[in-house]
Amino acid sequence: MSPTPSRPSSSSDDEEKAEELRLQKKKEERIRREAARKAEEEEEAAAEAQLAEIRRKKEEKKKREAEERKKKEEEERKKREEEEERVKEEECRRKDEERLAKEKEEKEEKNRAKSVGALVQASIARRGKENHPIDVDSPAVVGKKRKRTRMIASNSDPKSDDPNPGDDGFEVRSLHFEEHHLFDDREWIGVLHCLQEGKSEVFVGRKRTNNPKKQEAEKGGLDGSVHK
Repeated sequence: MSPTPSRPSSSSDDEEKAEELRLQKKKEERIRREAARKAEEEEEAAAEAQLAEIRRKKEEKKKREAEERKKKEEEERKKREEEEERVKEEECRRKDEERLAKEKEEKEEKNRAKSVGALVQASIARRGKENHPIDVDSPAVVGKKRKRTRMIASNSDPKSDDPNPGDDGFEVRSLHFEEHHLFDDREWIGVLHCLQEGKSEVFVGRKRTNNPKKQEAEKGGLDGSVHK
């Protein structure tokens, strides 16, 4: 009886092939997982780089806007300062002009008062007695045009022919002078600033009044005549 032949070599080969196949699949699976992980890392890195670029651009835009805003605020501040300085200079110039005009006016007024004051005093000094008229032929007034006129109260009609214009009326003779002066009613001697045809007039005459206080003042040495 012959023995049954065994196949140990064939079985061993099958096992080796199966193990080799299993290892090969495992290797391939590891390679696939490694490739997937690498691809994922590369994708994440790209996304991170893109995000960083977006952030950088946003920061640059924010910084640029801040600089533009600061520049604009600086320009507006300079404009405000220039405008304030211009207003101050204009105010100073206006005040200087007003001051100079006032000083000029005061100086001219003093000169006028001095000039006519001397004329009035000279006229009074030439009176020889009470009710004697001013010497219109004196050197102070010679050559000046003289005319008859009547000055009435400011609250009356200048064109009225009423011979009694009121307590404040004047029957006067008029002498023309080039000076301009102001009438000082407090002293009962003065000059009325009266522009007529481009000239000033110095009025001289007798004041008619019913006011007791004024009548008493007229008796104080000015013989009832008032220089206007």
